[in-house]
Amino acid sequence: MIPIQLTLQGLYSYQVKQTIDFTRLTSAGLFGIFGVVGSGKSSILEAITFALYGRTDRLNLSGDNRNYNMMNLKSKELLIDFIFEAGSDQAHYRTTVRGRRNSKRFEEVKTLDRAAYREANNEWIPIEQDALQQAIGLSYENFKRTIIIPQGQFQEFLQLGNRDRTQMLKELFNLGKYELSNKVGLLESKNNEQLHQLEGQLLQLGPIDEGQVERYQSELMKLEETIAGQKRLLEEMTAQEEQLRKLQELVHKRVDSEKELRKLEEQGPAYRVLEKRISRYEQCHYQFKHQLDLLEERGKKKRERLLQIDHNRRRLKEVDAAVEQTQQRLTEIRTTYEKRDELQKRATDLTLLLKMRKAEEEITKEKTRFASGNVMLEQATRQTEELRRERGQLEEQIRKLRSNMPDMTLLSVVRRWYDEKRNLENQLGEIRKENDRYLREENELKRERLQLLTDPLFSMLPQEAGYAAYERCLDQETDRVKTLQRELAAEEHHLLVKEKLKSYAGELVEGRPCPLCGSRHHPEPYQSDDQGKQLQHIAEEKKEIEQKLNHVASLSKQLTLLQSREQQARSNSNEWREKGKSVQKQITDHAGQFHWDKYREEKELNAAFIQVREIEDELRKQESLLTKTVSQLEREERNRERYRSALDQIRITLTVQETTMVTLQEQLKIINPVQYRNSGVAEIETEQQPLRNDGVGGRETETGHFQRSVAAKQIRTGAVTERDR
Repeated sequence: MIPIQLTLQGLYSYQVKQTIDFTRLTSAGLFGIFGVVGSGKSSILEAITFALYGRTDRLNLSGDNRNYNMMNLKSKELLIDFIFEAGSDQAHYRTTVRGRRNSKRFEEVKTLDRAAYREANNEWIPIEQDALQQAIGLSYENFKRTIIIPQGQFQEFLQLGNRDRTQMLKELFNLGKYELSNKVGLLESKNNEQLHQLEGQLLQLGPIDEGQVERYQSELMKLEETIAGQKRLLEEMTAQEEQLRKLQELVHKRVDSEKELRKLEEQGPAYRVLEKRISRYEQCHYQFKHQLDLLEERGKKKRERLLQIDHNRRRLKEVDAAVEQTQQRLTEIRTTYEKRDELQKRATDLTLLLKMRKAEEEITKEKTRFASGNVMLEQATRQTEELRRERGQLEEQIRKLRSNMPDMTLLSVVRRWYDEKRNLENQLGEIRKENDRYLREENELKRERLQLLTDPLFSMLPQEAGYAAYERCLDQETDRVKTLQRELAAEEHHLLVKEKLKSYAGELVEGRPCPLCGSRHHPEPYQSDDQGKQLQHIAEEKKEIEQKLNHVASLSKQLTLLQSREQQARSNSNEWREKGKSVQKQITDHAGQFHWDKYREEKELNAAFIQVREIEDELRKQESLLTKTVSQLEREERNRERYRSALDQIRITLTVQETTMVTLQEQLKIINPVQYRNSGVAEIETEQQPLRNDGVGGRETETGHFQRSVAAKQIRTGAVTERDR
């Protein structure tokens, strides 16, 4: 049986599903399962045994309590899925065990369901459970003794009785086919029956011509030689055909491999170009991303400004047309006003003077706002320039950090070299430990052998004598003791005969027949001394001989076991020594591959990795600062733009008010504004009140409206032109 795959879930310490792939382990020829106490090594073996036979010697042998003990306390279901290979046809078999905990009663685990399958045409076909044991060829007891030996039961395996050992060996090596007594009896009776039939047939044939028999035999031999020659020729041709078929398969594989190689080589330039493009893209992305984002933002603002300029130009044309119409209307109204009398002119001048005072107040307020806004704009401008300098410094620091970054590809290659070196050195250390262990074991076995050779039987042999000499010595001693045993047996037989004759002689009666010769007369009956002491002495000697034979057999068994263990230890020591040489050669070859003088010491490599981590940390820190700086810069630029727009609006308002002042002053006809410098608004209104009437007021209102409209449009035209510049 060869294990292939084992899946466990909810069994003992295996709470979650775990899958063991034995193909990687069995391909190495020898593997082990290692772990601390309680890590689940025995659980793997018990899972295999239970999946195959439905039995286990751990905890309870059967029943629901066993199922409860097997299931992990944190699991609600149990699964064992074992796939293995067995039989002369190397067929694949699968056995599964499934169980579930009662959701209402925690301690209740129902009967575990077992199922068996055999693979056929890539499908699992259900089979009987007994078919698994037939495929493995071992009973549960012998499976435990030979395939999986539980902990603490190895001595039981060594001390099996004759009957159990015989039965186990029969199952292991299929020795039942050599029990031929019944078969021989049947075959003998069948052969005798056929012999009688042949003899009867020969009697019917009559006399046999010897010459004819010789001719037939000669022809038969020739035919057999011809058949043998044809068989040899057939075998040669079959072998040649198999070789040619394998060669054809290799040729096809080579052609396919060459096609695949050419295809990959053709794709090589494209991948190299792609690699260069990716490297260039990453470099540009790291170095120019912030500049490109800033350029895109400024382009967006430029497009918005151009759209605003275009809109202002269209508005300018509309304003120019409106100004022209308003000026024409103002000229008409002014002609009418010139015909008014002096009072109306004075009333009008006073009204204009009041408007001039209000315009002066508005101008003072807007100048105060403009001064404050200008200070804020200058602060925003200085802050923007400072942030731009910080951004440039951070970008320069990031560029320097990237240029100082060690080559990670090279560092990774060197790290793999040091890891491989450390791995090989660890392997060499483990190999040396194993070699030393086997050397110690070999020396210990030598000491045991020398201790065994202190027996008086080996007193004539030198210590350097080999196992063959020891065996010869034991064989000679066995032959000598058995010779004595045969002599004692003959002597004992002779004494027993005498004793029996003496018994017969004592029972003879004159006139009665002798039970041996039949004579009725017994003139001289046999007389002999008592043989009891001699027989007792012979029995004691036989017992001593048995003890000697047992002692020799024990010595022979111990020597055989010591020889086997010593040979195994020597073989293991040589094997580990060869492994050590192989690993040492790998270390030498690996050392020859080192060509990085800068990292000759591993501490220099570790320092380089530390430098990489420090640079990466610093890069992340600087990039974070750069992101914050760029965000703050964009915010300050938006604030500066907002301040500039507000100042432009204030400037337009000032221009409008100042233009209004000039226009109003130009419209004064009689009043000199200097005369009313110290007069308040109330005084002017008191003087104006008697002079106002509806006609004058209406005309003045219309005139003022047109004048303000013309002035505002002129101011707006000037402001738009100034902003466009």
